[in-house]
Formats: sequence, structure tokens, C-alpha cells
Amino acid sequence: MEMAGAFKFSRIPEIHFGTGSSEKAVSLAVRFGERMLLVTGKSSFSNSKRGKRLLYDLDAAGIKYDIISVSGEPVTTFIDKSASVFREQPPDVIVAAGGGSVVDAGKALSAIIPVPGKTSDYLEGNPVRTAHPGTRLPFIALPTTAGTGSEVTKNAVLSAPGAPAHKSSLRHDNFAPDIAVVDPVLAAGCPPDITAASGLDALTQLLEAFTSTTASGMTDALAFSGLERGFGSIRKAVEDGGDLSARSDMAYAAMLSGIALANAGLGAVHGFASVLGGYYKIPHGVICGTLLGAVTRANISKLKGSDGSSICLKKYSAAGRLICKKENKSDDYYIMSLCDELEKLIMELDIPRLGRYGITRDDAGKLAMETGIKNNPVNLDKDELKAILVSRL
Repeated sequence: MEMAGAFKFSRIPEIHFGTGSSEKAVSLAVRFGERMLLVTGKSSFSNSKRGKRLLYDLDAAGIKYDIISVSGEPVTTFIDKSASVFREQPPDVIVAAGGGSVVDAGKALSAIIPVPGKTSDYLEGNPVRTAHPGTRLPFIALPTTAGTGSEVTKNAVLSAPGAPAHKSSLRHDNFAPDIAVVDPVLAAGCPPDITAASGLDALTQLLEAFTSTTASGMTDALAFSGLERGFGSIRKAVEDGGDLSARSDMAYAAMLSGIALANAGLGAVHGFASVLGGYYKIPHGVICGTLLGAVTRANISKLKGSDGSSICLKKYSAAGRLICKKENKSDDYYIMSLCDELEKLIMELDIPRLGRYGITRDDAGKLAMETGIKNNPVNLDKDELKAILVSRL
């Protein structure tokens, strides 16, 4: 047995996972004080049974709260405007109850309210970026979808205005939430199309972290466990939103995908997502879901052409064994089954192609030129990246 390799692992929140865990949210929040800023989506959570129960419990506990609603993906100007309202009298704790965008917004507000300047001053990619001191307000994440894993990560993905708009991260080791409350029940009302796209985002993050050039034994174990649950339950979660066993598996997979990506990084699918999300109004999960099969097949093809014994091919084989569920087959069988089964899954879940959002063959070359492939297991050149996009038009 080989000696375990060296690695660094980022701090994760205190995690409360399981059906009914959201009922603890108020008692957890009062640890930090009696004034709360509640960040939610536009309407879905606030109007849900669980959302109304949370507000009732807050009133019963005597907690004073303000509510901010996030519509779509959080924009830096929205964070700036919202933060300015609370700088003179900050809340004791911020609770974000919603999908990945809502959690990112809450995370960003917890980091921006205590510091001067604009959100863009601290964003990655800013050539004159100001180093954030890491001070933030206490923050609790309450995810209502199973996808991004933002409830356990140390960065908030934000959109910045421009032509085109672009996405960047507000990141610091201290930005991981204090507490993540992951209750599968909160996703029970999530529509099938969002469940499908979010679930494929989680599977993408797990597979990209699993095969990342900076993966470790620790991230491998987490990613593999998430893939096992996710592959086994995504169809059930989409077909029957009330199936709490499937919802639990997907919530677990998404949570582990966040931990894995934060410590191993991501690959070409998310490189595409960063660029496409700036030019087109495409949901992040749709971008990941529609490209996962094509990128995986391209990675495998190039790995086979350069090094047939690659450790990444072994990992793709292990993932293929999970999704095809057949025994006593060769590594090559499982590797090709992974590609076939992913493409079958994407088709069955009716994930849209990129052409639906106005992307054309003529656009593909420019988009490929701007796509980064950091941590991808193999170097894909611009022609190969373009071919991937064209295959999904």
C-alpha cells in the first residue's frame, strides 16, 4: 500500500444533516443574538409551509428580523445596495434559506457588511483587488435545493455588471458558514426541472473533483461517496419530489460536492460555465448538466490516447461501475459505460441543449478561447473545447 500523500483541507461548517433538521434553525440562530437578517429567494421559500413555520418560530422566540429577497443569481450591485442598509446597525446573524444563489448572497452579505468599499473591490479577478481581512458576520446556510453545495464552501459566486457580465468569486478561508442546516424536506417542493439541473450540477462537481489534478485521498473518498448516492437517486428525486430517501441522497451528494470542490477544484465543465454564464442567461445547473457527458467523453478519449494506465482512467472506471451497476467487467467497459450512461441520463432528464439559449456554431470558437480548464485531468485545446460546445448545440 502506498503512503498517503500530503494535502490541505479547508474548514467546513458545523453540519446538521437530516430530515427535520431545519426545525433547529431558530435555536441555532439564537446562539449569535436576537437580531437576524433572513435572506430568501423571491417567493418560493417564504410562501412554503416550512418558510411560514420558520417565520412563526422566529416570532415566537422574540427574534427581530429583516428579510431580503434575491431574484436570480446575486449581482455585486445588489450586494452593495443591501449591505449599505445594515452597515450602521448590523444584524447579529445572517440566515440564508434558499438555493445556491440565495446562499451565495447571504455569504457575500456576511462578508461585505463589516468592511468598507464595494463588493467588486474584493472579487477575484480584479487587477487592483483589495485583500479581504476575513472578518464577517455569523452566517447560517439553509439550502432548499441539492446542487451547488454552497452551504459548505468558502466562496460566494457573484455576477458583476459589464459587457459581457462576468462571474467571479468572493473568497476567503473564513467565509465558510458557521452552520449548515441540510434538511432534505426543504427540497421536496422543488420542481422537476430544477431538481434535475441542480442534481447534475452536484454530480458534475463530484466527478470533476474526483478526477481533478489536485485531488487527494480525502477528497476522493468524499466524492466517491457522493457519486454513489447521487447516481443512485437523481432519477427518483426528479420523478417523485416527495421521495425523501432520494431527496436525502441528493442533499448528501450536493453537500459532499461542495466540500470536495473546495478542496480539489473543478475542471472544464465549470470552465465553460463561467464563460457561458456571463454571455447568456443560462441556469448554471443547465450548463453543467448539458456539458457533463460531452466533456467526460472528451477527457477520456484524450487520456486514452496519451496514457492508457492513467490514474484518472481508473477513477472514471470506478465511477462507471457505480452508474452502470454491473459486475465483473473490464475497466474499459466501465469507462465507456460512464460516458454512455451520463449521456442517457442527460437525455432522460430533458436537460436543454445550448442552442435553445441562442448559442450558435459561430459563437463556439470565441467561447472556447475564453474557457479555462484549471484542474481538468487532461489539457483540452481550443479546437477540442469548441467541438464539445458544437456537440451540445
